[in-house]
Amino acid sequence: MGRNHIPGKAPRGLSARIRDATGADAERLTEILNPEIVETTATWTDQTRSEADMATWIEERRAQGFPVIVLESENGSALGYGSYGAFRSWPGYRHTVEHSVYVARDARGLGAGRALIEALERRARSAGMQAMIGGIGSENAESLAIHKRLGFDEVGRLPEVGRKFDRWLTLVLVQKTLRDKAPSPAQKPGGLLRVYDPDYLSWMIRKFFDVFIGRSPAFEPDPGRSAQLAAAALLVEAARSDGEYTTDERAAIDRVLAETYGASVSEAAQLRVEAETAQSAAVGSHRFTAAVKNAMTYEERVELVESLWRVVLSDGERHEAEDALMRKIVGLIYVEDRDSALARRRALEAADGSSADR
Repeated sequence: MGRNHIPGKAPRGLSARIRDATGADAERLTEILNPEIVETTATWTDQTRSEADMATWIEERRAQGFPVIVLESENGSALGYGSYGAFRSWPGYRHTVEHSVYVARDARGLGAGRALIEALERRARSAGMQAMIGGIGSENAESLAIHKRLGFDEVGRLPEVGRKFDRWLTLVLVQKTLRDKAPSPAQKPGGLLRVYDPDYLSWMIRKFFDVFIGRSPAFEPDPGRSAQLAAAALLVEAARSDGEYTTDERAAIDRVLAETYGASVSEAAQLRVEAETAQSAAVGSHRFTAAVKNAMTYEERVELVESLWRVVLSDGERHEAEDALMRKIVGLIYVEDRDSALARRRALEAADGSSADR
C-alpha cells in the first residue's frame, strides 16, 4: 500500500530516466521502502523486507505480467520505484489494477513521484487496462493531492479498517478510468470531421495514401524523397489522429525526421511542412503505399512504425483513434505484428525516459 509523497511536476532540470527494475535493484529498493514501513503509515505493515524478499517480489510481478519500474538518476542511483498489480483476484477484475509508488527521501520535491505514476499509467493504458485504483491512508494528504492533480477521483472511504502504531487508520480509494469512450460523430467549423469512426478512419487512410505527393512540382521527387515525404505524412497523420495537433507533436516529428534522415532541424521542419500540406490535400493518386514499400527495406518500415508511435506518444496521451490508425498503417505497409509490438514497446520506453527527463 505504498503511496507517492511528491507534490508537483518534475522540473525540466530533473535529469533521470525510467526503466524496468531488475533483481540487481533489490538492495536499493529495500533502502527506499523500509523506512516507510518502520516510521510512517504510508504502508500498513510493520514487517520490513530483506533484499531477497524484494528480488523475489520483482520476479513474481514480472512473471505475472505486471511492471516494476525504477526512476534512475543521471549517476545511476534509484530515486524511486513503482508497480501495479491485480486489484482483486477474480477474472472479472482483470482490466483493473492497483498501483503503488515509493520515492527516496532525499529525492522528494523533484517531481519523481509524479513521473512514476504517469509512467505506470502509460503502461496500464498500453496493456489495455480499464482503470487504476489507489488505496491511500487518509493521513497521507500529499499523496491524495497529487493523485487528484493527476485526474484520480476519490470514490470511497473505509473508516478505521487498518491499524498501525496503536491507532485505527482510514483507507481512501481513488480511481482513474483509462480507456476513452469513442465520441459521437461531430463536425468542426468548415465541415471537417474531428472524430474517428471506422468509416472515417478507412477514408482517412486512403486519403493520405493517395495524396502524399500533391500537385506542386516540389512534390515530384525521386523515389527516396517520395518515401521520406510518405513517412513524414504518416507522422503528421498519426499526430493529428486524436483531433489535436500540438507544438510538442510538431517538434517530435521534426526530431524524428532529423534523426531518421540525418537532416538539419530546418530541413526536417521543411519536410514536415510539405507533409502537412500533402496530407491535407485532396487529390487522387494512390502511389503512397508503393512509395513506402518499394523505397524502404523491411527494417526501415519497422523503424517508421516506431517513429509513428514516438509521435503518437509525444503528447503524453493515448486515444482509441490513434490505436486504430496505427493498426491500419501497420497492415498497409506490411509490418509483422510481432515487430510492430516491439516497435511500440521501444517507443513507450523512450516516452517513459523522456517524461522522467522533463
